[in-house]
Amino acid sequence: MGLAKAFNGNAAELTAEVLKRMRLDQRNSTEFRFEATDLVAGLRQLRDLFANVNKGLLPDVSLPRRIDLIVPIRLLGERPFNVRVIDTKGIDDTAIRPDIRAYLDDPRTVTVLCSGFRNAPDMTLRLLMENLASTGADKALSERVVLLVLARAQDVSDTQDDVGNRAETAEEGYRIKQDQVSWSLNQVSGTQELPILFLDVLNDDHHAIVEQLAHAVTRLRDLHSKRIGQIGSAIEELIQRHGEEQTQKAQEKVRNRLRIFIGQHLSPASPVHKFHDSLIYAARNTNARTVWASTTRKGFDWPGMEAYHLLGTGTAIDAQRRTQPLFAGLDELLNNMLGDTELEPACDYLNELRRNIPTWRERFLNEATVSGREIFRAELFVDESVWSECVSYWGQGGGYRNRIANRLKEWCEAHPHLAEATERHIQSAWRDCFLRPLALLCDAADLLSANQEAVSVSAEESAETISPQ
Repeated sequence: MGLAKAFNGNAAELTAEVLKRMRLDQRNSTEFRFEATDLVAGLRQLRDLFANVNKGLLPDVSLPRRIDLIVPIRLLGERPFNVRVIDTKGIDDTAIRPDIRAYLDDPRTVTVLCSGFRNAPDMTLRLLMENLASTGADKALSERVVLLVLARAQDVSDTQDDVGNRAETAEEGYRIKQDQVSWSLNQVSGTQELPILFLDVLNDDHHAIVEQLAHAVTRLRDLHSKRIGQIGSAIEELIQRHGEEQTQKAQEKVRNRLRIFIGQHLSPASPVHKFHDSLIYAARNTNARTVWASTTRKGFDWPGMEAYHLLGTGTAIDAQRRTQPLFAGLDELLNNMLGDTELEPACDYLNELRRNIPTWRERFLNEATVSGREIFRAELFVDESVWSECVSYWGQGGGYRNRIANRLKEWCEAHPHLAEATERHIQSAWRDCFLRPLALLCDAADLLSANQEAVSVSAEESAETISPQ
């Protein structure tokens, strides 16, 4: 405050003085190497180093976006695989961020979500899990996520069961809390098998948590290995049965039923959720300073509220809600056919179809997400007027977030062609990512070709209708 007064509010001079005092030209150290006499001493040196870097106390080190740490030990012990441990930026307002979502979507990454003991799972993590489920990423939750509850001895000893009895041991406290956490997450799709781990860093054996985390990695690797084995077995079975009359008849019946399904669902249902609703909700409910920081960057590259990531999320939520009944219906259809004794010769064919559906669904929802994000970004990011107006709202008193939310909502609704373009991409993704691979497996590509021609003719007639005379 005193420095600002010294320059009479001159932003340019104030900025120059701050940068001069930071001495950025001298902060050029990017690598550290040291040898510790033992593990504990080494960890303490790392703790002190990180604390000094984060507080800007090292005169030759800037504030880095990322720190790569190479250690002379295997973090998960001796394993038949190597791992990288990535510590993301801490969660302040929201965990619905593009960087976190990128790790969650990576099929080779186990994501460890950390929560305090007393309020586990805390509201931020619960909202993240609900967001994953609502955007169709419940597979990631069930296969690639671990919840780590960080405990303190006093909190554990204060744990009470449903009738008010306190835990007598740490193990009993963990068990009671695990039941409470499981109950809290029970309504979130994909969390039923979510591993829940506990760690008191001062009192628990760290080797136990290392084993549990290593098990999570091994479990993920086993899932991929199992999938490869299933594909190989299905191929062998199809080759062996190829040409058998019973198999051909059963597969023909399956294909006919699937053709009916495809013909009835050439397009997903109508939109049920506005693509920009997630952005508007975040603008109304995120910390005001975070909202302001996002607007000064035109909604981009601010993890606390990344506008275009939220637009993509809103698109995925809509696509998920519209198509979930169709995926559920198809799964039920396949389940019924698997229970039909006349179709038993085609069971491997049916099981392989069933295993592929989650992959096709994930691709479809990913395409929908990218479409909503990039189509809106193309015009919203370059609209200087709307962002300048949003920035100007800061300092005008109460209701700041509502003014931002209303202005962004107004902008989105004033550009309906963006929603229309996003909808066209959703329809295209539905056809290309889901219907087409399904059609190829049941000889129904002709249905898609006929539908594509009908869509093209309809578009041409519409163009003729609105063309100037």
